[in-house]
Amino acid sequence: MKPIRQSFQIAEIDLHDALLQDIAVLYQEKRIVISLILPQFPPIRNAEQAAALIMENTSHFAISFEEPWGQGTYIFSEEIRQSSNGQLHLTITLNSGDTIRMIGTKISLEKPPL
Repeated sequence: MKPIRQSFQIAEIDLHDALLQDIAVLYQEKRIVISLILPQFPPIRNAEQAAALIMENTSHFAISFEEPWGQGTYIFSEEIRQSSNGQLHLTITLNSGDTIRMIGTKISLEKPPL
């Protein structure tokens, strides 16, 4: 995969309105791959763009499927913070009100292979 962004610093990620397509859990590799469609956002993106959000060395992954706000698969918000041990904590809230929570050592945003 070709990097869009190699790694993120705190509060540097913006996935608002990205469409969540799929989530792959690669258990033996301790990797989570979230397939997204990033929205058009001139001048950064003049068209929608497929992307993969990847969490490496994952130690925690949880997702809810309760849909408290109704059905939805778009990202409403995301929050990233770093703990004192260097782990990255990523929480993604969907427009359904469901959350995806991950803890790992590296987050990257990449173009999927052709």
